Amino acid sequence: MSNNHTALLESKKRYLSFHETDPANVGIIEQLANICVSLGEKVEAENLYKKLLNTDPENPNYNFALSSLYISQAQYQKAEVLLEQLLKNGHHDQGIYYNLAYVKLETRQYDEAIYLLENQSTLEDMPENIALLARAYHHTNNLEKAIELGNQVILDTPDDPHKIGALALSYFDHGEYEEATHWAQKALSLDENNHQAMVILSSIAIEEQRFDEAQEHLEQTVKYYPNSGRGWFSLGLSHMATRQLDLAVEHISKSLELMPNFLGGYNTLAWAYIAKEDLEAAEKTLHLANSIDGGLGDTYGGLAVIYALKGQKEDCKKNIIIARRLDKASFTAAFAQVLLENIKGNNNKANQIMQNIFNTHVPIGAKQKPTSIFEIAKQSLNALEKDNNRN
Repeated sequence: MSNNHTALLESKKRYLSFHETDPANVGIIEQLANICVSLGEKVEAENLYKKLLNTDPENPNYNFALSSLYISQAQYQKAEVLLEQLLKNGHHDQGIYYNLAYVKLETRQYDEAIYLLENQSTLEDMPENIALLARAYHHTNNLEKAIELGNQVILDTPDDPHKIGALALSYFDHGEYEEATHWAQKALSLDENNHQAMVILSSIAIEEQRFDEAQEHLEQTVKYYPNSGRGWFSLGLSHMATRQLDLAVEHISKSLELMPNFLGGYNTLAWAYIAKEDLEAAEKTLHLANSIDGGLGDTYGGLAVIYALKGQKEDCKKNIIIARRLDKASFTAAFAQVLLENIKGNNNKANQIMQNIFNTHVPIGAKQKPTSIFEIAKQSLNALEKDNNRN
């Protein structure tokens, strides 16, 4: 037990004795609440802040402290109510705007977070606010802006591994692998278990087909960060690429528990099921993806592939049309068309074509954007079409 922890326990014991003799003293209650927060005794702290608010419901310090406690417990909706009420009551401290923007970010209200940070927050000389704004832009896929802000942040905090890792992730998602690798390695030099850096370097290893290395990094990642959706997905993708399909399904499914709106994850999981020749599970997975967002062409293209493999030609054609209407360049729709033209109801031929797809190894350069089993399949599809043209 650290000296600080021991001191806090002694302080709590002392203030509890004060509270017993003077239970209505708000100063004593407030000190007890602060001590409980420092000790991580969040339920007790919450009860104490509520007791304070019973005596002074609009006290900004009590409301802000309780909102911060809710944020630490990921009770974001409760925090949002308190913070917005503080603003309505005329309190405009920068901490209120920062915490509210953080809550908006964590609840996927990205545009509102950006508005608060750009219009209500003083960004100058406030790296934390700029870092939060960079995260918000990353989530809206404005990666150029996220990179610009991320570089600005690390000028002010050059030794913060978390902020450096966030910048590396923006470069990675933008397809700039050289910069991503540089900053990921910098983050790891400051923190050997940096989450973003571990995911980035292992994902690049997958792209370059260094699967053993990738799996080693990713197993370490999910050990330290069991709630890392990216980590579980990348680990599943590495198993998929090495034909360990049961593990691929298990780990990609885990990632979707953590990232339930990740459409690419559902599509990849469906292809893992297709590789296992479990077409029913693949079909259910893609229908689930469509229930979340029916606007992704490759989801319909994936369904078309499944229907082609099942010999359901009309269903296949309908989904090809929808996929191409949503995305003219949908390779899954093109692949379904190739399947349809080649199999002519011959499921054995269809399965042979599919196995050729999944057994193909495609060299991938580090300069390319992040790939997936889809890109591997696309390369094989191109080769298949060339063969058809020659025949």
